[in-house]
Amino acid sequence: MARRWSYRALAGWLILVAVLLGLWWTAPAITPPPGAEDAAGGELLEARVVRVSTDPAAAPGGSPRRIVHLEVLGGSLHGEIVTVELLPEGRSPGVLQYRPGDRVIVSYVPAAVDCVGQPDTAWARDGRSCSELRGVPPFVIDDFARRVPLLALGVVFVIALALAAGWQGLRSLAGMVCALGVLRWFVVPHILAGREPLLIAMIGCVLIVAVALPLTQSDFAQVVAAGLGLLGGVVVAGGLSVLFVSAARIGGWGTSEELLLVQALTGGVVSVRGLLLAGMLIGAIGALIDAAAGQSSSVFELHAADRTAPLWQLYRRGMNVGRVHIGAMVNTLVIAYAGASLPVIVLLTLYQGEIGDVWNREDIAVEIVRSLVGSLGILVAVPLTTWAAAAICRWRAKGRFPP
Repeated sequence: MARRWSYRALAGWLILVAVLLGLWWTAPAITPPPGAEDAAGGELLEARVVRVSTDPAAAPGGSPRRIVHLEVLGGSLHGEIVTVELLPEGRSPGVLQYRPGDRVIVSYVPAAVDCVGQPDTAWARDGRSCSELRGVPPFVIDDFARRVPLLALGVVFVIALALAAGWQGLRSLAGMVCALGVLRWFVVPHILAGREPLLIAMIGCVLIVAVALPLTQSDFAQVVAAGLGLLGGVVVAGGLSVLFVSAARIGGWGTSEELLLVQALTGGVVSVRGLLLAGMLIGAIGALIDAAAGQSSSVFELHAADRTAPLWQLYRRGMNVGRVHIGAMVNTLVIAYAGASLPVIVLLTLYQGEIGDVWNREDIAVEIVRSLVGSLGILVAVPLTTWAAAAICRWRAKGRFPP
């Protein structure tokens, strides 16, 4: 029987891999919007700060010029030393933060280099006149390079996960990677192609659940129970999101600059409200998976401890555990969304004076709706998962469900 289950599991994983490859292969092409590329043919380079110096000559603002000397670590200028003039002190609060050894990302515009010291009538290598490129700096520090510390943190996380949860933790990590693949190769391309964001998000959530649950739970019956609970939670969360976003007259225009930028760059192809609703649903699916998977496992453990317990008793005991799950997950959602909105809440409180007036703002109302509909999804998923798990346990005990 164990060998038969292993063959089924292998076949299931092969099907899932095939599905993910199919999503990648059939994903609509993502084309950058007009103007997204650097008009002067720029290139991003990683560089290391060699030293920071001060030029006595005054900058336009009256402060001494600050020059950063950089060693380019890759790209077309690999190994060369370039200089970048910083904004005058007081206009750029980060000018004093660059230290020798820091790694930064530099925007390099070759055409602007061609025009250094040339008259306005001269032409750069991309066929543009130097008069068009006048004032464009050849090198600009965009940001610090954070690849190394982020990779180090990721390695620490993987090691800690393997030590704490063993293969179960690594399977969960694989599920997370697959979920990101669904978002990258299915959800995002189809939304940018102009398809309904909420429908695409719901399909994406189904795919994420189909990958995540078998990875986190090895028992097929537990997967079925958790899947039924998740289905109910996703339907409730999605339906209530649509209902109350419409009832509260939330259009998405006052929620974040990112939504407006996406709408502008896509020429109105992507619906702002639809993208907002899709984000609400995808943001809730992680907590729903956590609650349903944990609840399903708890009920099966309770049944293993007392195989004679009737359905109603198994459900009641499971809900005793489920109430703890509900309280913990609701707190997690509300606190997480409040923490993400805390800078906005502080800013609006400073301007409006009363914290009670802040909740009516659209950007805060969105977080309220997001946290409450996600919590309501959990309130549906936990009892439904508990009932499904208890029923499957009793059916299995009577030989009516595959072992």
